[in-house]
Amino acid sequence: MLDGLPADTAAVLALGLPDGWAEQVLTQVSEVSGLSTEELAAEATDELGIGVPEDLETLLGDGAALAVSPDVDVEGLADGSTPPEEALVGARIRTDDPEASAAVLDELRGRLPDPDLLATDAEGDLLAVGPDEGYRADLLADGGLLDAEAFTDVVPEADRSSAVLYLDLDVVEDYADLLDDLTGDPRVADNLAPLSALGVSAWTEDDVPHGLLRIGTD
Repeated sequence: MLDGLPADTAAVLALGLPDGWAEQVLTQVSEVSGLSTEELAAEATDELGIGVPEDLETLLGDGAALAVSPDVDVEGLADGSTPPEEALVGARIRTDDPEASAAVLDELRGRLPDPDLLATDAEGDLLAVGPDEGYRADLLADGGLLDAEAFTDVVPEADRSSAVLYLDLDVVEDYADLLDDLTGDPRVADNLAPLSALGVSAWTEDDVPHGLLRIGTD
């Protein structure tokens, strides 16, 4: 899911999804909440407007990556001066049946005030979902995130990871004023200054789960 994403991606959450993953999630939540899987599925179906777990698994296929461009106008989105349809964010979905995934997206669009927030483009087994046409094209292009130094420093096991969270902290630092407003503490931005990126990755080897958190420095 990471191969081909733009090299300058500011943030990404990528998940590889095995068959039956949504049912497994329902089972785990059921054990914690005390609700049956049927009750949880009914609530999720009512909330999302698509069938859970079946349609949800169809939608996300073999995996999905939610990515953010470094050019996203975070401050504008926060104060409302930049409309959501201009947000440079999007999801890339890998699926054996893009038409089936697109059909589920059609159901989701029907519940949105602006259906174009979930506009899509397709190429082969990939779907790009997001409001901005240009960024959707970037998600389907042959980018070089896996070769970007900041990324490889903090996610060295990307080729075998089933889940990855990556954040370019240099981009976050650009929003020092917004961080000050959100946290009320100017030291947050100052403390980010010497850091370059954060990466969290997880994989399984010989039936042993592994997790890694790395923070890069400038």
